[in-house]
Amino acid sequence: MYAVIAHSGQQFRLEEGDELTLDRINAEAGDTVDIDDVLLIGGDKVKVGTPTVKGAKVTVEVIAQELGEKRSTFKYRPTRRSRVRKAQRPSLTRVKVTKIKA
Repeated sequence: MYAVIAHSGQQFRLEEGDELTLDRINAEAGDTVDIDDVLLIGGDKVKVGTPTVKGAKVTVEVIAQELGEKRSTFKYRPTRRSRVRKAQRPSLTRVKVTKIKA
């Protein structure tokens, strides 16, 4: 059985036991979180939501809170002799799928 969920403007295809990295979820390591935005449930019988499947949810366990790769930007204006360099590291959450409820 697999599920397609929506989280932070992205869609993910998940199966039980999968590990993935999502945008930050406010939870401690070891906590379980339910994700209710299930767009599709697949397996023997496919259920497609309009836009979500009613009563379906995916339970994930938080493994760790991490920082992603550094993203840098550089703005240069030649006529003003202006240079701006900025960088940031996005906050991410590493999770493991424990249960898919259809």
